[in-house]
Amino acid sequence: MLKDYFVPAGCILAELYTGYPLFPGENEVEQLACLMEVLGPPPDEIIAAATRRRLFFDSRGNPRCITNTKGRKRKPGSKNLAIALRCNDQLFIDFISRCLEWNPKRRMTPEEALRHEWIQSASSTHRTNDLRHSQSEASVSHDSFSHSSSRTSGSSFSRPHKCAAPKTSDKIKAKIVDTRPNDSTSVDSNLNDSGTFLPPIL
Repeated sequence: MLKDYFVPAGCILAELYTGYPLFPGENEVEQLACLMEVLGPPPDEIIAAATRRRLFFDSRGNPRCITNTKGRKRKPGSKNLAIALRCNDQLFIDFISRCLEWNPKRRMTPEEALRHEWIQSASSTHRTNDLRHSQSEASVSHDSFSHSSSRTSGSSFSRPHKCAAPKTSDKIKAKIVDTRPNDSTSVDSNLNDSGTFLPPIL
């Protein structure tokens, strides 16, 4: 039956969420003790139908409590699922708890799992995120097209600038004045005998 696969499916989802095994038993006896620690003891009809019940329960149907290698003894019903999952999401906790039902007849079916509120809410959130992502991509594409169009339009109608080049016929005239005296003893003609500077007569 497909319901039989929902117990490992619930354990896998829990481990994916927490990063740790939900029921980390060292052997078969402690594995069952881990289950009962969170889920409580199985119903009497389940115990009565078990072919190996003597390995896990005494003659009165009480669980055989053992101590593991770390010195820990697990007590049935001493931990709730929210603590084991380290989670406060009630929808997720309910989904996992329905996967871990002792009685297969009461366990969730695949159809019920698909209709579960946790799956529906996750699917709705995923669709909303996809819609927002699509709208964002469309907006970016529109902006890119508008920007590209504006650049194309501007380049089609804008007039190129002309740079005026200097005329090659124009020549820079420079006058080189030789400031070296011809004779170290020569006297400036603009000076009179007294050494007073006389301006040239134009």
